[in-house]
Amino acid sequence: MIHQPKNLFRTLAAALSLCCISGGWAQELEFRKLGLDSKVDKTIATLTAEEKKETGVVLKEKTYIEYLMNSKDEAERYYGAYRRIHLSGNTAVERFNKLVLPVTDPGSLLMVKARGISRNGVVKEVGPEAVKEIEEEGRRYKILAVEGLEVGGEVELMYLVKGSMSLFGAEIVQEDIPLRESEFHLIAPKHLIFEGKVYNGKYTKQDSSTVGEKRMLTFHSRKVPALLEEKYAAENANRTRIEYKLAYNELNGSKRILSWNDAGSRIYSFLHLGLDASAKDLTKFVAKEKIKGLPEEQAIRAVENYVKTNINLRKDAEDGNAKDVLKRKFGTQTGLIRLYVGLFEIMNIPFEIVIGCSRLEQKFDRDFDTWNFLDKYLFYFPNAQKYMDPENAFLRYGMYDFTLEGTDAMFISTATLGSMRTGLANISQIPAAPVEQNYDNMEADITFTAQADQANLKYVRKMGGYQAAHFRPYYFLGNAEQRTRMVTGLLKQSLKEDVVATNVNASNFNINSAEVNQDFILTADVAMKSILERVNNKVLVKVGELIGLQTEMYNERPRQHPIDIGNVHSYTRVIRINLPEGYRLAGQESLRRKVSFDNGSMGFVSDYKLDGRVLTITVEEFYKKIQYPISAYAEFQKVINAAADFNKVTLVLEKEGALSKK
Repeated sequence: MIHQPKNLFRTLAAALSLCCISGGWAQELEFRKLGLDSKVDKTIATLTAEEKKETGVVLKEKTYIEYLMNSKDEAERYYGAYRRIHLSGNTAVERFNKLVLPVTDPGSLLMVKARGISRNGVVKEVGPEAVKEIEEEGRRYKILAVEGLEVGGEVELMYLVKGSMSLFGAEIVQEDIPLRESEFHLIAPKHLIFEGKVYNGKYTKQDSSTVGEKRMLTFHSRKVPALLEEKYAAENANRTRIEYKLAYNELNGSKRILSWNDAGSRIYSFLHLGLDASAKDLTKFVAKEKIKGLPEEQAIRAVENYVKTNINLRKDAEDGNAKDVLKRKFGTQTGLIRLYVGLFEIMNIPFEIVIGCSRLEQKFDRDFDTWNFLDKYLFYFPNAQKYMDPENAFLRYGMYDFTLEGTDAMFISTATLGSMRTGLANISQIPAAPVEQNYDNMEADITFTAQADQANLKYVRKMGGYQAAHFRPYYFLGNAEQRTRMVTGLLKQSLKEDVVATNVNASNFNINSAEVNQDFILTADVAMKSILERVNNKVLVKVGELIGLQTEMYNERPRQHPIDIGNVHSYTRVIRINLPEGYRLAGQESLRRKVSFDNGSMGFVSDYKLDGRVLTITVEEFYKKIQYPISAYAEFQKVINAAADFNKVTLVLEKEGALSKK
């Protein structure tokens, strides 16, 4: 089982933990009762035929999370883990020969041990003396180096950590190797009632009971398959996992605690800290920047452009209040949100705070009120019914992190109670943009040299919505050299490696102006030879390659995950070929294709028209839904592969009179 920490209002959660679970109580940890110092079982497991296909198998794992009150009436949380893994291949040996420990403070590691069991039953054991510290990309890790591992052998890993308080959490059960048996135990004083829920698990049952002064929440999972890596899939969100939260404290009555409403009011207060002390500075700022008095949308855009251009997000900073962030020109996630909240309220702009989570990481469940889902922020402006992403420096008003599209989230509005204001929570869905707003269109007018050995293109690329957001901000922020490199790379990726581009021009790339709502346009004169191939009196034109390299989808195993395409989008390509003098055209019938499914929500359609000596080819590919069920996979695969098959379409230009000469 893999522990999944969340960075959610750590300061707020810590304060909550100290006030929610008081009640003097201390007993022996359940994890210590497992008898992990007992004699090692040297028996090597016999694998099934299916298990032998995998690089490793988790035979058994046990995870314990236990809450205690110490002698000082302080809340403590302990995390204990035990795992035994069969090592079927070298990949598993390399993976498990070191254990990354979830600790930074050496004093928090209370016990650690690993045992390598060879095929012949030889046991090598290591403990705290084998713990080392490594640094990667500026982050420090503690690892336990394990000895004696070999293919066909097994390894036991175990550790106990005293960690920070968390009243919400998640444990991932499924990983990239299969699991035979897993146990998850959450233990707390019996007056504290935790609830849990299993996602994406078919073989899981729950048991909740009290033993003496302890309350235990237990989950058993069996025969969990390996998690497959697949294209167009939200693999992390589809893992078997357990979400848990503190739901009741019987010392304080029978009312459910830490609910969505509690989150709304607490987060509202948390984000308004220091606002009164900041009001004077914020008022001066909107006057100085000439934002005061602007129409609502212009004011929102002006605030967003200023903050995203002048104030940096720094995770290592102190939160601070709105005026602190404005003055020092940097802030944490919380600090930036406080600044936006303060500025919008100073200007009396109605808004709601929206908090959700990426659907690629986990699905927001409105029926289970764990704050573990509260991870990503948006602002919603009800007058315009538009959103703003406060953390993404590349997106502007009206666009936001696409992984939040189509997901449920918590919307926090302002409620007035007499002279007091608080946050009112409501769970609603964040909509997905229509396909008409997300497009990547290309037009190319093609002529040939007299010898038909080079194609010359008048190339135009128009992008809108999220498709434009992949390029526009980077072009805007880049210098001349970076812009040239970006356009060259785009042309090579979309056409062929041998492209030679001149008269390159980009327009509508300023994300801090009204241009951000217009098509991002690239134009160029392009020369290329690689799409042409001469065979005797014929010239082969690899016209299919002009739509860019396409993905092919072929699965060796049955599809495991539903389909997630990122965001709804479409592609339209119009290619006009001016046939060279002295040549006749053949093979154009292969241009006509039509693959469409799900009542036209996804498809690939291509056609052509020959008017005199001008051949016009149109290609349309579209996906009007973000997600499709596994049952639609075969159809989706046909659409994807239709685009890949079009890549192979070749036209023939044959010298006129060649047949009569033969």
